[in-house]
Amino acid sequence: MKRKKISTYTVKKASTVINGENISVWYTEELPVKEGPEDYYGLPGLIIEASSENKTFLAVAINRKDTAFNITKPSRGEPISKDQYDHLVSETINRLKQQGMGRPPAN
Repeated sequence: MKRKKISTYTVKKASTVINGENISVWYTEELPVKEGPEDYYGLPGLIIEASSENKTFLAVAINRKDTAFNITKPSRGEPISKDQYDHLVSETINRLKQQGMGRPPAN
């Protein structure tokens, strides 16, 4: 797997083909959020750079806000595994995308 530095972050490269278009992204697991620009998200870290054959996105600033917070254990519901959780999240994201929701509108 290819790696490089973007700013202070070590990033990894991921590539795919979507609708016949080659897409390459660089993401960092140092920021473990599955987000990125436009429709690029879902990797195990923040996508810092994304490029296709006709456009490139590059993060110009990342502001981290480390805030302490408490998580209260739920008092109802059934426990599920990490795999079940990931599947549920994936299904929900796909449903929201089909409804045109879940991502901010493009400017």
